[in-house]
Amino acid sequence: MTTPLQSFTSSRVFTTVLIVLAFILGVIVGNQWIRQPQPHADLAQKNSNGQRMSIGVGQAAVGFVDMKEGKPILSGTSGSDIEVSGWAACADADSPLTKIEVLIDEKPLLATMPTFSRPDVAAAYGRPDFEKSGWKTSVSLRSIDTGDHELSVKVTCSKGKTALLPPFRLDVSRP
Repeated sequence: MTTPLQSFTSSRVFTTVLIVLAFILGVIVGNQWIRQPQPHADLAQKNSNGQRMSIGVGQAAVGFVDMKEGKPILSGTSGSDIEVSGWAACADADSPLTKIEVLIDEKPLLATMPTFSRPDVAAAYGRPDFEKSGWKTSVSLRSIDTGDHELSVKVTCSKGKTALLPPFRLDVSRP
């Protein structure tokens, strides 16, 4: 006969295993459907089968927030600033990018625009208009509570279509 403590512990272990498996499956499936390459890598070399990267049907934009130390987690100290960078481009060549918004917990924090060249992105997609898709900004953590948050990026194209890039976890610690 199992005690309530054993039952609770085994259900927590089972739940944890399910969460980890769901995360791994999400990463695998997400990479298949979104086909988002790791930032600042040579995208042309990343696609080992020699095919160009493609944009999904109905997808308004493509892009990615740059990983830090190979992880989709950003961290900083409350009251400080962190650098956030990535790349973004609109799928419709006749509807160029007009705004990139950094959101914390789904609330807009700041806006930026692409400012530097990403020839790897242009080559990977076979789209010269993706050349100037790199962006970088400084995010103030002064008004952000300590703890875990979601950092996401919203891309807006000139014809009004928008897209959210895959989110990152933002860990804000005490000074």
